[in-house]
Amino acid sequence: ARQHTQQQSVKAVFEVTDFFKYESPIPFDFIFDRGFFHVLGRDKRVEYAKKVCDLLVPRGLLALEAFSENNDSTDTHLRYSSLEELKTLFQDYFNIVLVDTTTHQEPGQDGKKRTLHALLLEKVAQVS
Repeated sequence: ARQHTQQQSVKAVFEVTDFFKYESPIPFDFIFDRGFFHVLGRDKRVEYAKKVCDLLVPRGLLALEAFSENNDSTDTHLRYSSLEELKTLFQDYFNIVLVDTTTHQEPGQDGKKRTLHALLLEKVAQVS
């Protein structure tokens, strides 16, 4: 990813760290999560919502893809979410800009298809 952004002359910051302990020197305008949220246990999700809010500028954007509750539940390492659960979880910190449900086909031999909820969330200007 770093090489690609350099080739395209795109300004980007990449961090590899413990998300819950991370202290950013500056807030982010945009955070994209496709692969972290759905492995978090339910007990960490409220902390996640607050932390991602804290990392964003006012009106900053979070693009989140989370596996839908309509998937096969045999994948024990994934935590599935309903749209209502996601809306409730983020409602104190974000306004929903866009919601979509889509299908993703896993790469590899099995080509398993999974349903994802895709959300674009805007941090509220003042978090209470």
